[in-house]
Amino acid sequence: MFDTEALYPRIARAIVRRLPISGAAVVAGAVVLTAGRLVASVQRRWPSLQGPARPLTAGERAILQLVLDDAVALDDLRIVDGRAGLFDLVPHPFTLGTTIYLKGRWSPGLLVHEAVHVWQYRTRGARYTVDALAAQARSGTARVGGAYDWRAELRRGRTRWRDLNAEAQAQFVQDLWDEGVLVVDGRVVRGGGAFFRAGDDRAAARFHDGPIDRSALARDAVAALRAGRPARVSPR
Repeated sequence: MFDTEALYPRIARAIVRRLPISGAAVVAGAVVLTAGRLVASVQRRWPSLQGPARPLTAGERAILQLVLDDAVALDDLRIVDGRAGLFDLVPHPFTLGTTIYLKGRWSPGLLVHEAVHVWQYRTRGARYTVDALAAQARSGTARVGGAYDWRAELRRGRTRWRDLNAEAQAQFVQDLWDEGVLVVDGRVVRGGGAFFRAGDDRAAARFHDGPIDRSALARDAVAALRAGRPARVSPR
């Protein structure tokens, strides 16, 4: 059987090994995005290859507005729910610029995760693609010990959310959506974006990783996301 789970990390490593550690990553990211958009534009002509790209639903907009505030123009986002053509070689949902390929796996937390990649694209430009590939090439795609493992990043001494790799940043925000807590009149509300509803009452919002209080890191993440503004104007 064709092992796409093994193929994707090998592709990532092959790309990253050929990149100088410099501003060339920006150029490489632009090449990756351009190639991806070219593939997408061809696939859209054959609906049997790729499903239609749709705008956000009202419910999805409400979720992302809560997380990102006005840091990303939500009208620019497009969702491809199912078939992704050649992109199905990537075994998990992913984001290309402002288009999110969900692969039939929709959940609020997953939507938030992928929207963080849109935020990365809007604030860092095309090099975010290389950042994500580099993290996967170094650590793999496992949820524990891999590029998505923000706890492993913290153990490496990266104590600020903005210093985590691109995939760990997105996974942290997904976990914060799914597990963050808001205390309202002594009542604990957990998950479903509760942490993001705290407003100015920072003491009411909490995020624990087992016995470890990660609330300060969570506040750092939310502040960074909501303060983000586009590095440049760029098309979908």
